[in-house]
Amino acid sequence: MDILRSFEDMETWVERIAQRVPGYAGYKAREKRREADKLLREKIAQRLREQVQRLTELQQQLLRTGGLRWLDDLETAVVRIQAAADKIRNAAYGYAGLFDAVKINQAQLERLYRFDLDLLEHVDRIAQAIDALQAAIGTPDLGAAIAEVQRRAQELLTTFRHREDVLLHVEPESEATEAQPETPLATETSDEAPDALGTQAEAEPEEGRDAPEASEPEADADEGQDETGASGWFDV
Repeated sequence: MDILRSFEDMETWVERIAQRVPGYAGYKAREKRREADKLLREKIAQRLREQVQRLTELQQQLLRTGGLRWLDDLETAVVRIQAAADKIRNAAYGYAGLFDAVKINQAQLERLYRFDLDLLEHVDRIAQAIDALQAAIGTPDLGAAIAEVQRRAQELLTTFRHREDVLLHVEPESEATEAQPETPLATETSDEAPDALGTQAEAEPEEGRDAPEASEPEADADEGQDETGASGWFDV
């Protein structure tokens, strides 16, 4: 049941992202991963450029309404969001991590999908912060509203860096399996066998050393010959 639920969760993540990014099919199939990643990044970059355009229009509005003191702060927000859009759109990953692995385990897939959805939601938060900024023009809340836009842009960049780190360090499921230590029971048994044989081999020579005692009768035979020889002389 847990495995079935896990697959259902994966499908839910992909469906939620695909509703915002047409054509997005997730990362389960290796041949679809680059396309899914590219579609997501292009969608996010497009939406960020739209927010940059909105901020540029608000800069013009501030000029007309005498809000010159806030132009530098607003420009900082513009630069930050534009930099995020460029970084996300132009990211290049080569064949490392996600794009090299044949198969990825469910936990890593879910983590990547969470990051993808988080990035989309961060763009939503930036748009909402710009809505609030526009409403704050001409009020004492304008400075705080601009700072909120800057903060949201920084959160997006931080989340994207975390996603990159996960994406580039994905471990194939097969490697995780191979990494598990194996207990060579048969080898341990065979290692003990030579010790037993060696013990027997050491014991056998000790038994062999007692064998010369059996040669004493030969010595008796020699003595018998001497006695025979002696009797011969007496006979003569």
